Amino acid sequence: MERKLAANLDVALVEDGAHSEWLPSIPSHRAPTHGRRGPGRPKTMLKTLIEDAGVNNKEKLISCMQDSVVWRKKKLPEYFDPWWNIATRLQELVDDGTLREKVDMMPDLDCRRLEIEGEWRVAHTVLCFITQCYVWGEGETRIPQYLPENVAVPYWSVSEHLGINALLCEACSVLYNWELIDPSGPLIIENMKVIVPFVGGQDSDWFFLVSSLVEMEFGHGLAGLVKAQQAVKDLNTDEYIAALVEVKESLRKMRKAFLRMRERCQPRVFYNKFRPFLAGWNSKAFKEKGWKGLIYEGVSPEPVSYGGGSAAQSSTFPCLDAALGLKHQSQYEAQCTKFAGDMPPLHRDLIKALAMGPSIRHFATFCNNSRALLAYKDCLAAVIEFRSAHIQIVTEYVIVMSHRKDNDEKYAKQGAYGTGGMGIMEFLKGLRSTVKTAFHLVDEGTEIN
Repeated sequence: MERKLAANLDVALVEDGAHSEWLPSIPSHRAPTHGRRGPGRPKTMLKTLIEDAGVNNKEKLISCMQDSVVWRKKKLPEYFDPWWNIATRLQELVDDGTLREKVDMMPDLDCRRLEIEGEWRVAHTVLCFITQCYVWGEGETRIPQYLPENVAVPYWSVSEHLGINALLCEACSVLYNWELIDPSGPLIIENMKVIVPFVGGQDSDWFFLVSSLVEMEFGHGLAGLVKAQQAVKDLNTDEYIAALVEVKESLRKMRKAFLRMRERCQPRVFYNKFRPFLAGWNSKAFKEKGWKGLIYEGVSPEPVSYGGGSAAQSSTFPCLDAALGLKHQSQYEAQCTKFAGDMPPLHRDLIKALAMGPSIRHFATFCNNSRALLAYKDCLAAVIEFRSAHIQIVTEYVIVMSHRKDNDEKYAKQGAYGTGGMGIMEFLKGLRSTVKTAFHLVDEGTEIN
């Protein structure tokens, strides 16, 4: 039932482009087609994103399974066993203190022997997780200044191939890091598992899988945003309202999925065993040593000051902000732009396309239709509800935990500071405040910005 529901995600929207004619075409060099592109008109942005492996919705995930899960034998090709054998034993090697020794002894492998796109993605996850554990595995006071060449060079090359940075990001830890337990079974979290396990055991597995579930639930919402913009173009109020109902319901499902974090991810484990390894090279631990970041040997003699993993690297809410016309205050907008640089190229392209599309906000404000205005305001309310739930979870898993006296002293510097490199509560509340402000301005019948 779930698979059927997922596979039926507005197929007509993809097939005939009826709701996406305003979206610009993707340049062919940024849109791998896996042999599916034939003659005819250029594919729209949305069609490219759904057919290929760049957008986070259920139809995309079904498509990805057809191209990728079939080849996944729970590991990379045999040539890359030196990477795989370490990546699948990270917790063990961190616990016994031999991780860096094992990594230093790895042979230099040629990433050009990776073939299909799915292999490149999993390779990024493998090298990313090895890097995070290499840096943080011995605590904040014993971080290295250099990432060894046998990891740094292929990590950098794989990242360039995928168009993303050589850092821990939402794409490699969430979007690229799941598979179905039973390939013929339903696309639900109970039938999913991570491909590459991180430190933190089952708690970290659940964290990544819940994050994947939230991304999936956005599928109908993304389709709704595109249909709402097309309805604005067509001046079709009924279609506009129906599309925004889809967006609202999608947001509510996303919130429900996100709150499942509590089921199998314990705050104590998250804060002490897992979260410290998400931090980047702009963290307090690096700054207190007077270092400007991590040096990737064989890539550049200059240090790189990347941030760590963050939910803000997901394109989900930037898509919503762009389509719904939500403008953040300058300091928060600058941070969002920075996080956008950590997204896959097609995700960034989609955000830009939605921002350039017909104004959903303007239509709600000036169409003189109370039902349309209410539909838009319902979407804003659903965004606020999700952002409030996010703040609630962060409070439980980070803020409250940071005040405990029995935390692991090896990772005391990070505290309540965001792993993405900013004050986390100020940032999250600032994003929510944007929506509350927009809500009141729409209620007054004025432009939001």
